[in-house]
Amino acid sequence: MTTDREKIQKFGQLLRESKYVLALLGAGLSASSGVPTFSGVGASWRGIEAKTLATRDAFAKDARLVSEYYRERQQTVVAAAPNRGHVALAELAKAKPGFLAITQNIDDLSQRAGHPPAQLACLHGSLFATKCFDEDCSFFEPYGLRLTQADVQSIPYPPGCPVCGSSFLRPGVVLFGELLPEATLDYIDAWIDMVPTIDVMLVVGTTANLSRSAEFIDIAREKGAIIAHFDLATHEDLQEPEDLIFPGDAAETLPAVIGEALAFMSIKPDSTGGPSSS
Repeated sequence: MTTDREKIQKFGQLLRESKYVLALLGAGLSASSGVPTFSGVGASWRGIEAKTLATRDAFAKDARLVSEYYRERQQTVVAAAPNRGHVALAELAKAKPGFLAITQNIDDLSQRAGHPPAQLACLHGSLFATKCFDEDCSFFEPYGLRLTQADVQSIPYPPGCPVCGSSFLRPGVVLFGELLPEATLDYIDAWIDMVPTIDVMLVVGTTANLSRSAEFIDIAREKGAIIAHFDLATHEDLQEPEDLIFPGDAAETLPAVIGEALAFMSIKPDSTGGPSSS
């Protein structure tokens, strides 16, 4: 019987020898950093179902309330720090030019962990980007406003748009019912078309319950990928018998596997357990 350590070593070697690696990242990656998912069944904020706030209709009905919800989410993320899973993925990206991570997370923890921007596709936008609520307005700041409670009390909230002057600013995230960003999808599709094969795919902390997210897993299988799942929960609808399963906190399992992969690539684990350049 293969032990957990042998399983980690075997997959670490496979990952080390792989040239093209794709990852799909979900909220489970950031959970250990103290960032709530806000997307699970029954998830709420101030007694309101969180999913009902993340819509254009909710913004149109009560822009101040929904903006306050996102401001508090910003503050939660600002107070959080990247965990060892974020760091390990960032170091894997630096070591492997043929690595692309597709993140469904709207926090900035992967970026703060040092993940190279060209190897990180933000499928659902960013909590810290700012855009105009009016879809016909051109205003967009990729790293816009961070409003404190004092700001909320001293300025019109949500802030008015400085370009059109007739609407208000909102976070640059994909709300329920909105289309995924075309430029990001084009970037991912171009990478998939460019690589002759996908050797390994890491599915990290996600149910991939959105059709496009699950589609990336199917595409990776078609291109020959060995799929490895890292999550506390088991998602049988995503898994095939030949897949590798690493149950547990991704902040612990990812550094173990990636540390094994990078051990002979002039990369070594740092004192926190995540890999770092030597």
